[in-house]
Amino acid sequence: MRHKTITVLMAVVMVASVLVPITAATPGAAAESTGDAPSATEPAAEAPPHVHPDHDEDRGCTMILVGKDASASDSVFMARTEDYDGNWAKHLQHVPAQTHEDGETYEAFNGLEWPLPEETYSYNSAKDWNTEYGQFEQFAINSQGVGVTATTTLSLNKDAEEADPLVDAGIHEASVATLVAQQADTPEEGVELVGDIIEEEGVSQPFGMAIGNGTEVWLLETASGHHWAAHKIPDDEYFVGANAMRIGEVDLDSPNYKGSDGLIEFAAENDLYDPETEEFHLAKAYGTADDYASYNYNRVWGGLNYFGVADAAWDTDDVPGPDGRDYPLTAEPETEIAVEDVMEFTRYRYQGTDQDPMEMDEPPLPRTVGTTATIESHVLQLTDDGPTPISDVAWVSMGTPLASPYVPYYPALEEFPEPYTKGTDTYSEDSAFWQFKSLSNLQFLAYDHVAPMMSEEIESFEDAALERQAEKEQTAAELWEENETEAREYLANYSETQALEALELASDLEKEIHTTLANTEGWELANPAVDAEPEGWELPDEGDEATESENEAENDEGGETDAESAESAETETNAGSGSEEDGDATGPVIGVSSIVTLAALVALAVLAVRRRDN
Repeated sequence: MRHKTITVLMAVVMVASVLVPITAATPGAAAESTGDAPSATEPAAEAPPHVHPDHDEDRGCTMILVGKDASASDSVFMARTEDYDGNWAKHLQHVPAQTHEDGETYEAFNGLEWPLPEETYSYNSAKDWNTEYGQFEQFAINSQGVGVTATTTLSLNKDAEEADPLVDAGIHEASVATLVAQQADTPEEGVELVGDIIEEEGVSQPFGMAIGNGTEVWLLETASGHHWAAHKIPDDEYFVGANAMRIGEVDLDSPNYKGSDGLIEFAAENDLYDPETEEFHLAKAYGTADDYASYNYNRVWGGLNYFGVADAAWDTDDVPGPDGRDYPLTAEPETEIAVEDVMEFTRYRYQGTDQDPMEMDEPPLPRTVGTTATIESHVLQLTDDGPTPISDVAWVSMGTPLASPYVPYYPALEEFPEPYTKGTDTYSEDSAFWQFKSLSNLQFLAYDHVAPMMSEEIESFEDAALERQAEKEQTAAELWEENETEAREYLANYSETQALEALELASDLEKEIHTTLANTEGWELANPAVDAEPEGWELPDEGDEATESENEAENDEGGETDAESAESAETETNAGSGSEEDGDATGPVIGVSSIVTLAALVALAVLAVRRRDN
């Protein structure tokens, strides 16, 4: 079903790109248009500058957390898709352990300063190519086995923000993963570290994040300028979150909750909730739960629908909604969740449900989990079965997982292949990010022709890596008992090999796509749902052109004026635009000029690609 969805979307985009300019130049087009659309002669507005810290409503991230008893491998899973501008390259990096002088501080891009301990831990992470806003690390696994994924951008309600405003120099999404990875020895320490910073220095932008290891995982959400709450995900349950607060109940007397001092009292004192008539609910008091946009709740519903809910509170087999209802914060899955299930969820587009965009006739289409806007996605698989360097693994997809495989990176790897450390906001062939992004771009130019081969190859790559996983980790564990250095090198070399093989896969697929497109007719690309070339789409032969020239000559000889010619053309157009009852003739949907234009565009694209490849 996903193939069909993208097929239709691409068909619309490609056909529209040809037809719109032609329609705009047609005399009748202006009369049919409505509204205040700018004229074709008005200059285009200048695009706003790229500002990374503030994700707008068309962007966002989706987070999935799975307790160890809910997983098929007794692992904790921490996963997230980072959805943002398509040309914002990501780099993979290893940060070594460091020693700091007394009084040395971490200094963030926005003025936040926080004291550093004498020693900070080493860790592997994904970061932004542009460090103007700091590292903006998306995930990390440190040497202590603590994993962090950050963030999902959240929103405060107006009353909460007025009562406790955000702080410009407070903790920001760009800094939080770095601080935790450097300093946290356990997930609880990480939660408390972030909480201390929030209470002392404030929050500059609301966010949700997760901190875990092989035994537990915590969800933390900021609530206002100086308030926050965290909840430990039950071992046998999972969580799915989008871009709005989800924590409801907060029991600060329970070991499964943490929060800021005065969190609940502050809400009552500022009329964010009424203790006389309702139970405290974090998302309703501080967040936007009462007006939870479908943009967010579609994905929460999608997670519950995808993984299932054992002993659900509702009576139907299907998860009701999505309509902003109060879904449970966490749920027990119907069956144990495997790491490949989490990977596939990051590609989920609600296939087979009434929320599948393909089944909807017109916008607005639901916000799906799987999207071409994803620029990096990861699944952290954390265990307590062995030493961190050889037992934990970060499965990372560069670009959208719809067109990129998940590659396993063990913490033993301390030097990533060079292509994974390169890339900016401009295409470059030596960047792994851009190689996978290019693959995504090519895939969605002709999804129906390209997607099947791509999906098959990506699935094959991931299946092979998953099948090898137990064997590789067992071999590394045996080596560790005799020589830790050899064990590290063994898995580091394996991770590096997998990364390079993924790049080779991308190169092979790109060549295959170019070859496929070069041997595909233009009308097939524009109309992938059409099985055969429609009648009436043939290009004019020389005889037709000669006849057309003769007609033009006759008109000139007859002295027909431009005005008379235009009137005649308009009459013919109106006569031919009626229903089938008005006449038998039905012209093709796309005219000859459109086909010529499309064919030329395809030819130019293929020529450009071939020149680049050469």
